[in-house]
Amino acid sequence: VVVDKKTNSVKWRTVRPERWSVYGGVLVVCPKSGCRTWSRELALWQGMTSVEITGDRNRKFKRAAMVCHAHIINYESLDAVKDNHYDAIIVDESHRCANKTVQTENTLEISLRCQRKVLLSGSPVSNSLESVFYQMYIVDGGRSLGANHAAFVDEFFRKEQNGPNSSNVAVAGAAEKIAARMSRATFFCKKDEVLDLPSKTHSPVFLEMTDDQLRYYETLKRETEIYIQDATVTIDMAAQRMMKLLQICQGIVREDEGKWLHFNSVKQDALIEDLTNELRGRKVIVWCRFTEEIEILLVKLQKAGLWALRFDGAVPKAMRDKAIEAWNTDPRYTVFVGQISMGEGIELVAENCMSPCF
Repeated sequence: VVVDKKTNSVKWRTVRPERWSVYGGVLVVCPKSGCRTWSRELALWQGMTSVEITGDRNRKFKRAAMVCHAHIINYESLDAVKDNHYDAIIVDESHRCANKTVQTENTLEISLRCQRKVLLSGSPVSNSLESVFYQMYIVDGGRSLGANHAAFVDEFFRKEQNGPNSSNVAVAGAAEKIAARMSRATFFCKKDEVLDLPSKTHSPVFLEMTDDQLRYYETLKRETEIYIQDATVTIDMAAQRMMKLLQICQGIVREDEGKWLHFNSVKQDALIEDLTNELRGRKVIVWCRFTEEIEILLVKLQKAGLWALRFDGAVPKAMRDKAIEAWNTDPRYTVFVGQISMGEGIELVAENCMSPCF
């Protein structure tokens, strides 16, 4: 309560409440889709208690003050645990810290107070060799590649102009020198060294475009080739045109007005035929790129009498974990239709079903 001496009036002022913090334990930072997987695996293999720091802002702060072996949090929520002091930090899918972003800075700030740091990634070099700098900075505080990003770029890269844009290109021998410096703090683990998995089987299926579809594709392809040669076109603008070519291959395309144009459903029909014949009774995961093709496929799966689960941005966050759990435990669901951009950190083995997803 604040009293205004001039007017002798009373005013209320909101004060930031006290926040509890914890010392010790492990912090696991991962994509949102991987939080539940980490919680389950820590309990299964290490017997560790853990808390997933999710929900609204108040709920996150309350959970961040709970004492347990591990806190599990996604990159976007790191502000909730910035007052905590952990013994160790595990950063899953660490390529998300490849650039200088708020997420990277928050991860770095927390890691500097940790005695042990482990970063996990299947693609540490996501876009260019430059993307390893911040990841290594989090790991060893700059002992391998230095603590100054500008100095790192000056040593291993040169500027290359491409029209109005410029990019950093690695100089000769940069990869070898960077790898040598990183070797003291990195370990590469291959699947065949730790997992007993059968070899992958690739079976491409070729389907012909319809006449209208092919004509639209060739027209857009010629326009795109001319378009991307313009010096004012950025990489993002060119990528949008290339994405349209990919959409046409799926039998759909999003026109400039925002409407979807449907050419055919040849791919979906071929998939339904496989699912109702040679793949009947088996659990099958189908990855898609576009929400529109997911919509089309789900309708066809329903008409074919196949139980399917949906996993994309249209599914509420609260329901995504339930979809994964249903896939792993309920044998009735034989098709999992997911958006490939959301495939990080989730487990879809269904080992508890009569027909596992191997």
